[in-house]
Amino acid sequence: MRTLLTFAVATLAACNPHVRRDADRSPVPLPEGYAEAGAAPRVEAPARWWRAFEDPALDALLERAFADNLDLKQAFARVAQARALATQAGSARWPTLDLSASVGRSRGYDFFGDAQTVDQIGLSAAASYEVDVWGKIEARADAADADVFAARHDLEAIAMSLSAELTDTWYGLVEQRAQRALLDQQLETNRTLLELVKLRFGNGLASAVDVLQQQDQVRRLEAQLPLVEARRQVLAHRLANLLGKAPGQVPLDPPTALPALPAAP
Repeated sequence: MRTLLTFAVATLAACNPHVRRDADRSPVPLPEGYAEAGAAPRVEAPARWWRAFEDPALDALLERAFADNLDLKQAFARVAQARALATQAGSARWPTLDLSASVGRSRGYDFFGDAQTVDQIGLSAAASYEVDVWGKIEARADAADADVFAARHDLEAIAMSLSAELTDTWYGLVEQRAQRALLDQQLETNRTLLELVKLRFGNGLASAVDVLQQQDQVRRLEAQLPLVEARRQVLAHRLANLLGKAPGQVPLDPPTALPALPAAP
């Protein structure tokens, strides 16, 4: 009875029709524009968009980042892995041939008791081919190709994000250095003014209030120095992290002025 039931189930399963359904690859219709997007035309960013700043120091930093950034290295490894898996999946479309060889040597004695050495050499080959009746192999190959496509776009997105973040950090350092230079200049000027006010106070030409006000101005400017330095260190550590280095391993000498803005496309 159990054998009969098993045979009936197997027969019904074999009679079940299987229709391969290919993935729908038709393009999704998109609107020409959106009401919230405005009337600005779409402009594609160039591959090396930062070259528009004409900053050799920034160019060198980005080249180092593309070579040493850990996130980018992981993305490169994922692309290589996806390509290897796609090659493996695509190879299943073709026949396989397995070759094996063996070499051996044995020593023994013949009927008369004489020693003999026998060399043994073997070679075998086996070929196989899987017929893709249900489209399983083709579907796996298509899925592997899609994984390669996705990994490549992930790599491009990481590279674009890295270049934007590093550029923003670099010019943040430039801005902090410019602010520090301006703050030092203001401090020097106000300290000189304080000495002049003290001289005027000693000659009876200024009041004690004038001296106290100028001292307060100098102290307020001096209080800004640690804040500017703290922001500079945060940006320097952030830049080192983007370059895949430890803080302090990246020598920095940013200019004291921001570059001119590139021409609009």
